[in-house]
Amino acid sequence: MGVFLFSIKMLKKEYKKAMIYAFTMMFTIMACFIFFNIMANQLLASSEIVRGGHSWQETYVPITTMLAFLVIIFCCAMIIFANHFFLSNKTKELAIMSTSGLSFLDLTLYIFYQTIIITVLVMPIGLLLGYLFSVLGHTILYSNLNIEVSVFQVSIEAFVNTFFSILSMIFSVLLYSSGYIYRHDIQFMLSTQTVNNYEDKRIFKLPKLFYIMLYFIGIVLMIFSEYSVGVFIFPCLIGIAAAGGVMSHVLPNIFSKLKQKKFVSDKIWLISISNLSYSLKKSITLVSLYSISSAVMSALLVYQQGHLKDFLTIVIGYIVIIILLSVGIFYKYSSEIMNRQIFYYNLYKLGYVKKQMKKIISKEVIFYYGLIIFIPLIYIIIIVIRCCVHGNIGIFFGSILIAVEMIPPIFVGVLTYHNYKNIVLKAIEGGIHYE
Repeated sequence: MGVFLFSIKMLKKEYKKAMIYAFTMMFTIMACFIFFNIMANQLLASSEIVRGGHSWQETYVPITTMLAFLVIIFCCAMIIFANHFFLSNKTKELAIMSTSGLSFLDLTLYIFYQTIIITVLVMPIGLLLGYLFSVLGHTILYSNLNIEVSVFQVSIEAFVNTFFSILSMIFSVLLYSSGYIYRHDIQFMLSTQTVNNYEDKRIFKLPKLFYIMLYFIGIVLMIFSEYSVGVFIFPCLIGIAAAGGVMSHVLPNIFSKLKQKKFVSDKIWLISISNLSYSLKKSITLVSLYSISSAVMSALLVYQQGHLKDFLTIVIGYIVIIILLSVGIFYKYSSEIMNRQIFYYNLYKLGYVKKQMKKIISKEVIFYYGLIIFIPLIYIIIIVIRCCVHGNIGIFFGSILIAVEMIPPIFVGVLTYHNYKNIVLKAIEGGIHYE
């Protein structure tokens, strides 16, 4: 059996491992089409034009064009991220194939063929969804702006650009996959469990107090800066970026002290805090991006609420980014859960009962997603209060901003808890099986 036929057979057999990757690919194709259509459609594009200059300070790019470009780049980056976890779930499979005599080229082609198959399957769905949502956007905008053009007419350029974006993503995935296979030996790929040991790989290690101060400096700037609807964007960027450092380098130290001084004899909290600390460190990039996106996009929505074209573009971008990041966080957390099966199985053998297991899981998940909500929520509440006081937004719109920030983490948190619980219960009831 050739590599191509074998890749098809294995993809059909283990299709569940590719589901989130396929969803990310489909959603990325949909988002790319929508934003390429916005950039190509003169009726949807910003009325302002890109202006150059003798220096970068003199260069001006309309916010709609810039946001559309950034969202497309972000979507492509999320494909690489999803591909990483797709490969991580196939390490044993690749290791066994390597020991069976397959070469580096064969393994690379194996992943490449599966990526092509997934892309071919989801591309029509992604393009169809992109077209339907573009029509929906046309309907809303054209009716509000009294534009008499068929809502079903989309730019051919959007299809062409999306197709070439897909090709570039496939090429990037091929490069990343081949590098992943080349860098990791058989021993690494055969290891199925990880230890809760995180290595700090920062080149420049800033003091922990620096992150805390920067986070509160952002809050101070939000509160005391001279009011304007655009004043919140920069403080959100620096404050929430600092929050990533707080979650990655400050909170784990606090958790460690709590374990030693307060929870050393509490067999529920001791394990929950240990797992929470490790999960935050492993997913800090995604969590930080989520927090920054929530706060900054909320500030942009307030800033552009009077410009319907730009406002709708930001809304679409907000939805796309939050969904992709939510899926990424869920995917990352699920990967960590799979690596903890033996850990929970051993706890069960040591005398922990299912009720205690559920308590450990619930505390960990609640605090994890609670932090995702809490970190940007302070900034968003400040934005809402100041804008309501100055009459730029109403209480209803402000409530929507707060609700939009809270609902996705709550929803993903519930899914994570049920997935976590089912994996653990399945492991302790049926034992650990290596496929």
